[in-house]
Amino acid sequence: MSLVAARIIAPDTAHWSRWLDDAVSADPRRREAGRAMHGKLIDQGKVPLLSFHHLEELLCVESAESARQRVAYLQSLPLIAWTRMPGESNGVGAIIDILAAEVVAITEGCSSALEVRDQVRARLMRTGSGAEAIGPDGWVWEMARLAMLNRRPHIGMVAALSDRDALDPKLTVGEFLAKNQNTPEDRERALAHKHAEKYREARESDPKRSHAEALAMADAFVARMRTLLPPGQIDLKQLLVTTYATQHVDPEDVRDDATFGALSELGILRSQLHIAAEKTSLSFERIKYIDSNLLPSWLISRALRAHGQKRVERPGSNVHDEHLAVLAAYADTLYVDKRTHEDFTRVLRKAPPVAALVQDVRKASQYPNLLD
Repeated sequence: MSLVAARIIAPDTAHWSRWLDDAVSADPRRREAGRAMHGKLIDQGKVPLLSFHHLEELLCVESAESARQRVAYLQSLPLIAWTRMPGESNGVGAIIDILAAEVVAITEGCSSALEVRDQVRARLMRTGSGAEAIGPDGWVWEMARLAMLNRRPHIGMVAALSDRDALDPKLTVGEFLAKNQNTPEDRERALAHKHAEKYREARESDPKRSHAEALAMADAFVARMRTLLPPGQIDLKQLLVTTYATQHVDPEDVRDDATFGALSELGILRSQLHIAAEKTSLSFERIKYIDSNLLPSWLISRALRAHGQKRVERPGSNVHDEHLAVLAAYADTLYVDKRTHEDFTRVLRKAPPVAALVQDVRKASQYPNLLD
């Protein structure tokens, strides 16, 4: 097969996991189906893409042996696709690598999100064997798996409590300052109510989450909320300025007419750009004020937050799903579940700039549907 004619497809993590598990199954029928899948994809001119976010989900299973077998089968695949920053000799890329490459493209003269997308795809996309993508040594991923498992509680908290800001996103700074004249007792009652609400949301977001885990998440949320409240007679405006400064938001951005939703979005963007600067030779000050409308990954993520369905159940894997959604701009086809497909349907209808970036998003419930 000519790689010129090849199409890079990005399966969902669930597709990868079921495919790999079938390929190493003790059941002959499952094993035969799993091991035949790669050849069928290649015959159709489709090369499956693996990202770091896929890999982290594939490794974070209870069984270390299952994780080892998944890695071994990935290494055995003769042809897959992945992203990797220029100059790096190993590893598969993550969302932050894509953002960093987008930033570099803008600093080099790309003047539209479409130009950025095309340049980043040409620079980052790689094809080769599974061993070339993730390396030939399985023990490396056995060690990495332990670190990934330690990150899981944090990922779960991000997913369960996302879209639920400590402050009303529509509330302006000026309105908040005017309203915050209540007594310490009033604040404690409000915090207790918020704690109960977040505990309930944490339990409902993942049926497997224990009472202790949900309680810890609610405690952490309220602790974050306390940082936004004045301890005593401290100047509240200065407290807000100091708090947002930790996300690289400038004091002049914390205006009375600024909403907390807009400040939250700006803080997320600036924090991501700060990490992107560390992955490039660019200084943060040079890229801090970059036009976010030129960043395909940011446009897609922001549109999904704005127009996607609100989640009642938010397991930790949703964080990775949101990262993988960015691949809609870089893979020829992104395969997603029914829920995410509906999110994209809404986004493509309501956000024309994103519709111009996205190549092809298809719904696939099982990995054999990648052949459809």
